[in-house]
Amino acid sequence: MIVNNSYEFGNIIADRRLLRAGIFLGQILLLAVIVYAAQGRARQAWQAIDWRNLSLRLEWIWVAVALQSGFFVLAAYGWSRTLRATGSAISAPRAMSISLMTQPYKYLPGGLGLYVGRSILFLRSDNSPERAVQSTAIELILMVLTGAVFAAPLALQNVAQDGSAMAALALLPVLLIGLRWLQRSRWAETRPFRQLLQWSGLGHLPLRDLGVLFLLFAARWIVLGASLMALAEAIGISAISLFWPFVSMYALAWTVGFLTPLPGGLGVREVALAALLTPTLPQSALTLAILARLMWIAGEAITSLGGWLWGLGIARAEANQ
Repeated sequence: MIVNNSYEFGNIIADRRLLRAGIFLGQILLLAVIVYAAQGRARQAWQAIDWRNLSLRLEWIWVAVALQSGFFVLAAYGWSRTLRATGSAISAPRAMSISLMTQPYKYLPGGLGLYVGRSILFLRSDNSPERAVQSTAIELILMVLTGAVFAAPLALQNVAQDGSAMAALALLPVLLIGLRWLQRSRWAETRPFRQLLQWSGLGHLPLRDLGVLFLLFAARWIVLGASLMALAEAIGISAISLFWPFVSMYALAWTVGFLTPLPGGLGVREVALAALLTPTLPQSALTLAILARLMWIAGEAITSLGGWLWGLGIARAEANQ
């Protein structure tokens, strides 16, 4: 009996290692395809930069940093709402401070440092590994789904057309209703689908909470698009008419970077964003992509420091009670 159990356990471990290896190889293949497809436009964008005439308007740089910081605050609040929806007793301030202070962990090898570090700190307040896994799964699923929705206009029509990404807002309720229908359909009665819903946590979310989370994730993409518009204004480009295309471009570039094995999508996101911007802004595409990463890092640094100080304040207040 012990031998049989050990054999089954060994098979499970081997299957998991094989799955991880397959996922990693798939990510490497995707990375190679992205670099191959985008390298021409990225080279064109690099050659088009006019370094001698490049100037920055600092007031718009600060706006971009504030918007990037707002993205991380929205992400932290979204995670706290997800935890609450899954039944966690952790307070919203505590959850937000944990999410903010662990943002830089995504640059650790493997790219999963954010989720691992966040879960470790979460388990100190809520001894529920299941909620830690479910909240992360829900966050990743909704981020990729809403990102794909906002990126869809790039494939459906000319990226320079105003309001292309605005149509994605109308698709979000459709996606929400579709997920809810799947939960209640006969497919939800099948064992694999039921296990998937239970593992991801989506099967336990009330419609109201799911709707709020969709709006929060949609707001995150809109904030990123606004930050890219602010950066365009910072280098002297009037980009109000490009706001919705910027939302689509950032959503697609972020999603592409997330699906690759590089920590934080570093490098891949910039190449993808520069390639997407080149047809519309050939002389400024790479400049905007690099500035977007720098503002992203600045926003991470500011909010992670704020989250750390906030966490210290919460711990001190709890100790004095």
